[in-house]
Amino acid sequence: MDTPEPQTHVRFRDLWHRYEKYVRWLCLRAARGNLDLACDLIQEAALRLLQRCEDLRQHNLGRAEKAWVKRVTLSAISNTRRRDSTQALSLDALPVDLADDHDDDNLRELLDDLMADLSPDDRHLMQLFLNGYSLTDMAILTGLTYNVVSTRLTRIRHQMAQRARQLKMID
Repeated sequence: MDTPEPQTHVRFRDLWHRYEKYVRWLCLRAARGNLDLACDLIQEAALRLLQRCEDLRQHNLGRAEKAWVKRVTLSAISNTRRRDSTQALSLDALPVDLADDHDDDNLRELLDDLMADLSPDDRHLMQLFLNGYSLTDMAILTGLTYNVVSTRLTRIRHQMAQRARQLKMID
């Protein structure tokens, strides 16, 4: 990655001075009170803002500057969550009760198979759901409305349940 020009550092410092509290609030809210995660998200957001600071100058957004800061921050949060979503997903959130027929390794394999059948957007929504995000937070992170997130999650879970039943019959 190229090092930003010194003038960019000055612009970033001014931008950070104006919006630091707002960025920290967004990150703490996204971290749901987890201070360690919030610190990581703040660092990612600050780095992304520094990298994209020239975009702000070139577009001369004026009053839309706060919206730009929010969009860049939420994008950094979403990317961090997506990167960290490779951690173990909750097996308790499976759409059907399969625990009687499968041990933990088989459940994990089944969940991986079910997730692989989803589109990238649906998989991202399901990962957010499995990581405990509220519908409101999911709507903020994805840019979708609350109702769209709710409807898509219902459809995704039904799709996964139907696919799980098919896999169960095959086994």
